[in-house]
Formats: sequence, C-alpha cells, structure tokens
Amino acid sequence: MILHQCYEEGVSELNRNSEKIVLQINNVSSSCVTVAEDYLSIFSQASERIKKEAADQPGWLEDKLDLHFAKQQLATLKLLLKECR
Repeated sequence: MILHQCYEEGVSELNRNSEKIVLQINNVSSSCVTVAEDYLSIFSQASERIKKEAADQPGWLEDKLDLHFAKQQLATLKLLLKECR
C-alpha cells in the first residue's frame, strides 16, 4: 500500500507540472494551444484504456504504467512549449 501511495504522489507531482506547462503554452502560442489540447485528449483516452486493461495483471503494472504515462505526457508538453516559442 505504501508503494502504491508513492506512485500516486509521483504521478500527482508530474500532473501538476504538466498543468503548469499547459498554462505556459496558453500564454505563448494560441496555435499550439489546439495541438496541446488535442494531444492531451487523445493521450488521456489511450492511457486510461491501457491502464484499465493492465489493472487485471499481477504486480505493479498499472501503477508503473501510470507513472510512465505521466512522465511521457510532461516530456511531450515540454517539447510543445519549446517548439512553440
């Protein structure tokens, strides 16, 4: 249970950082806002579907995927922010 909580805290922190990046994108480039919003919508749907399927697997796969997806989302948003400036 403690390990699960650590994963959740890590994901929450990454998600807060992603939200900050989205706000920066909104302030920098109106044309990139649409790209970021579309990315987040599609990525969210896909990652939730995969995590749902992983929930039936033994071990920590669902939590590890959740953390991995949060890192991937943050990296992609940082790339968008960098390229849209």
